[in-house]
Amino acid sequence: MRDRTKVKIGVDLDGVLGDWDGIVHTIFEALGYELKPESPTWDYLQNTVSAKDWNWLWSTKGGLKVMFGLEKPFAGARAAMRHLRDLGHVHIVTSRPDKAADLTKRWLEEHDIPHDSLAILGPGKVKSAEGPWDFFIDDRDKNVLDIQKVCPRTYLMKRAWNADFPWLLKVKSLQEFADEVEDRLDEV
Repeated sequence: MRDRTKVKIGVDLDGVLGDWDGIVHTIFEALGYELKPESPTWDYLQNTVSAKDWNWLWSTKGGLKVMFGLEKPFAGARAAMRHLRDLGHVHIVTSRPDKAADLTKRWLEEHDIPHDSLAILGPGKVKSAEGPWDFFIDDRDKNVLDIQKVCPRTYLMKRAWNADFPWLLKVKSLQEFADEVEDRLDEV
């Protein structure tokens, strides 16, 4: 029997496991902003709302608890993570402010998201420093470019904000990624 702990699988949280774009849209629409249904670029929301409202979103007295507390997991995320955990050691790596650490852990617990370990990277930290991995999935083009340095099978989760980014390994769902990992285990 194969030792699952030998296969290292990295998974981003926001945009892969959870619908960060959706909750932030909801917050800003409640504040009166008229937004496109899904962010067409990575910086769309930051460039659309006022600097004051953007800073409020990230403050502990503002939207931080709502943003990271009420974010919804994507449909099928829990099942896909269970599948991934059956295949290897699942390490969630997310870029969030340090002050969101407890909220992040609570969110994973409340949504019963299977994983083996968690890294919450503060400002200026790169995900590749947490590697190496055998497989990784992220939704940000800048991150997949960084992660590929330490992971030969780095996947990009297809989202509106990365639609034009030329990347060979793209998937539409976390379950599709889990299926890819299972199909490619013999490469590890």
